[in-house]
Amino acid sequence: MEAEESNQISAYTWSMIRDMSKKVVENIVKKYENVREGVAEVMGGKVLEYEGKRIFNEGRKEGFNEGQKSIALNLYRAGIPVENIAQYTEVTVEQVEKWIFSDESERKPLAA
Repeated sequence: MEAEESNQISAYTWSMIRDMSKKVVENIVKKYENVREGVAEVMGGKVLEYEGKRIFNEGRKEGFNEGQKSIALNLYRAGIPVENIAQYTEVTVEQVEKWIFSDESERKPLAA
């Protein structure tokens, strides 16, 4: 329901629509080889594969960043200095501080 409200669809739904559309087009243009080849390139080729890859890569990047943030917060809770956290997570000290202080529960260190 959330995807419908934000006018977005899941990668799975996108893939299913692409595959079904490709099958419909192939059946419609069976008799016309040139048309079928041209449509196949657009429907199942460069255009849609690029979009799928872009969505996939955005998801990977977002997941990776969330993982870094989670690790940084756990290290902070364990009392690890911010400079070391930045080094371990390969981000700037400023980014670690932003993660820590963007969450009210992280305003005070849990470990001394």
